Order: sequence, then C-alpha cells, then structure tokens
Amino acid sequence: MTTQNIMPIVVAAVAVLLVTALWLRALTTLRRLRRRVRELEWQQQQLPRQTWTAGPTDGEWQRIQGELRQARDETRLLRETLQHAEAERQQLLGELQQARAEAQMLQRTLQHAEAERQQLQNELVRTHLRESEPPLPPDALERLGDPQALPDAPDTLPDSVVDGARFGSLTVRAGAVRGELGRNNGFVRKQTVGMSVLTKTNPPTLVTCVAAGLAGRATSGQLGAVQACRSLPDKLADRAAALDLAWRNAAAGAPSAELAELLAGAVTSLNGPLNQVAKERSLRPSHIATEVSFLLTRLGDAGRRRHLVAGVGAGALVRITPDGRWTTEFRAGDGERPTLLPESSGPPAYAFVESEPGDVLLLCSGTAAEFLERDTTRSALTEHWSKGAPSLAHFLWQLGLRDQLERMDRAIVGLWEHP
Repeated sequence: MTTQNIMPIVVAAVAVLLVTALWLRALTTLRRLRRRVRELEWQQQQLPRQTWTAGPTDGEWQRIQGELRQARDETRLLRETLQHAEAERQQLLGELQQARAEAQMLQRTLQHAEAERQQLQNELVRTHLRESEPPLPPDALERLGDPQALPDAPDTLPDSVVDGARFGSLTVRAGAVRGELGRNNGFVRKQTVGMSVLTKTNPPTLVTCVAAGLAGRATSGQLGAVQACRSLPDKLADRAAALDLAWRNAAAGAPSAELAELLAGAVTSLNGPLNQVAKERSLRPSHIATEVSFLLTRLGDAGRRRHLVAGVGAGALVRITPDGRWTTEFRAGDGERPTLLPESSGPPAYAFVESEPGDVLLLCSGTAAEFLERDTTRSALTEHWSKGAPSLAHFLWQLGLRDQLERMDRAIVGLWEHP
C-alpha cells in the first residue's frame, strides 16, 4: 500500500486519538467538579447547624453559594463539552472506517490496473511482432508451413511437438507448434502441452495442460511454460486424495470452498519451481512468466464424462458438439484481467464440464483460442475433427493450418469422446 493510500487512514487515526485524549481530559475535570459540588453542597447544609461565636456571616454564606453556583455551571458546560466531544469522536471513527474501506478499494483498483497494464504490454508486443513482418508475396504462401530459421538460444525447443493416447472410448491428442512469425524469424517456441494420469483418484484422472510463455521474451519465454507443464502433475498428485473428495462433494452440490483452495494451492505451488528456474539462469521471474490451463478428466467409460478445468491467463476450453456447433465452455480470464505465473497471487478460475459421446473438447492457449474463433478455421477443422480423432501426424498438420491474422504459437489438447 502506497503513502498516498495510507495518508487518509493516518490523518483520521491521529484525529481520533487527539479527540479521545481531549475527551478523557474533560471527563477527569468533570469528575473533579462533581466532587467539588458535593463538598460545597455539604458545606451549605452544615452552615445552619454549626455553632458560631458570632453566628455565620452573610459573606461566608454568599461565598459558598457563589462557589456552588459556579461549580454547577462549570459542570453543566463541561457535560455539554463532553457530549460534543463524544459525538465528534464517533464521527471521526466512522470517517476512519470509511478511509480504511476506500484504501482497500483503491488497493484493489491498483491491482486491476497493474494486471491490465501487463495485458496491454503483452498485446503491444504481439502487435509489434505482427506489424514488423513485411507483406508476403503471393508465391511465398506455399512455403509458410516450413521453418525458415532455427532459434539461436539456449534451452530451445523443437519446432513442433505432438502426443496422444487412448483410454477406452476417450482418445486424446496434444500438440504445440511454432507460429509462422517464430518460424520466419528464428524465435523459440514458447507454448507447450502436457499429459499424465493421476492414479491416486478413483477412478484414475487424466491431467492435460497447455502453457504459454510471454511472446516478447525471445530467448526465455519458453522456460516457464515447460516448467509449469512439468511440475503441475506432481503438485496435483500431492493433493490427489483431498482433491478427489472435494471434487465429488462440489459436483454433488456441496460448497466448493475447499476445492477452490486446493486448486489455488496447486497453482500457487508452481511458483517455487518457476522461481528456481529463473534463479538458476540469473533471470527475473517476470522473464519466464507463463499462463497455464489444465483439464482433469475422469477415466472409465461412462455415459457422461466429468471434467474439471482451471487455469490462469488467457486459456480456454472449447466444445464441438456432434452437430458441428462450437461453444466456449471456459475462459481462464473471465471476470479478471489475465494473470501470469509466478507473479499471480490470486486463485485460478475453474469450472465443471460434462461431455457426451460424440463431443470434442479442446483445451487451448490464448492464441490458439483466437485461432479457433475464426469462421474459416472452424469450417476446416469441423470437417476434419467431426469424423473422429485424427492420427498424430494429421492432428499436428491441422494444428498448423495457415492463418494470416493469427501467426503466433499454438498449443491445443483435444479429447474425442467416441460413441
């Protein structure tokens, strides 16, 4: 919290302390005057009973009565002062509470502004990379699919990666490709995918994930994405039993606070490995910042398969129904500006999803989600993917379809639920 944020609270708190001190001082004086009034009243009552050598003088009687009236007047005035002081103290306490609430609101606003600044910075980098590319001649379109330059950087990755598996009626394809900007300029691929199985749940749970490093980090953006996909299965396995139970309870309608806490713990625990990677290479954590989205899928053949999707960043989960309709089931950035690890401290977004035979679920990075939103892309991929899961080679080829508007890296995990 900055000095500008805390100053209203400090000023209000000091004012409350000063008024409280004056109020206590006035209260002490009031008690002293009350004792003096009682003493003078007692003296007034005793004067007629005392035996005086020459009797009580009029001057003595008038002096006591005068002091008594003066003490009563001072008591009344001081009581009024106390009432005003107490009212002012209560008002200042209310202002202090309001100042604290305004400071908290301002802090949240600053956090949102910082997240928006990071998103705009990333978007500017991406826009600069797109606009810096010279127009391609018509006869060069056939060569766009081939890499034109190899990355000249440590910790580089292959141009493309593809993986897959089959679990009963569920077929999985996972792939990541370097975008055409990277292929033409020798940039490292900064997006990757991961796939593993949690055996500590009942039934076992398939874990698939996509991660995307910052596009503006020419030689280090891939480090965070690779480490996030590598460490995530272990972090989920550490919480497998509790996560399994919380998922079941939440799916049955129980409060999902425990599930949200477990997911947040798994995502936050990735900060340790990410920071270690940055430290080993003498980099700032922001230099390897990455978004990550993951999908937990119950294995075992069933009429309706249950999934739990979560993530931070700009990832998304898209569904293709048997009749060819495309719907976005989840976006990691809904309601908040996209955040990145290891800088993010907030909980990940998550959602429950069910799939039926014939459905295709696509877990995508942010750039892949934009690629899939285009009508031409959907038309082409619906024709390919509505017929069933493609082979690994065909899936990789389809993931690399040419798009002049979206030329960044892409990472997608596809799940085909066969009838």
